[in-house]
Amino acid sequence: MKNVMLIFVILMAVVGCEKDKDSVKLSDFIIGEWLLPAGTFGENYEIVGIGTFNDDGTYNLSIYQDLTEPPLLSFDGEYSVNNGKNELSLQEPDFDTQQVSDNFLTIKVTWQPAGNIMTWNMPDNDQVITLTRQV
Repeated sequence: MKNVMLIFVILMAVVGCEKDKDSVKLSDFIIGEWLLPAGTFGENYEIVGIGTFNDDGTYNLSIYQDLTEPPLLSFDGEYSVNNGKNELSLQEPDFDTQQVSDNFLTIKVTWQPAGNIMTWNMPDNDQVITLTRQV
């Protein structure tokens, strides 16, 4: 009976390890189109953002006043993911030059593999941004 129990424990450990290898990683989860919440920019200038993360390590961020019209601004840049730390590093958009800068911004990401929401905890302040996957 002890041998059967030992074999069962070993099998469960092996199956558990295999499951971890197949689990979703942030680098896979982030791929796709994400809606950034509406916010106020300047004096009552309502904007909304759409971020698209591609599997080749590039992203696009487009800022809209109205989603039915062309974007006010659009940024194309590079990003990388640290799966172990749940961190996203992306070329920082520079709103003054309307281009991405050479600086990378590293953001702590909270997410659930089965969900369609991720939360960005911004590094330099207490700002939290919740993004929703567009399906």
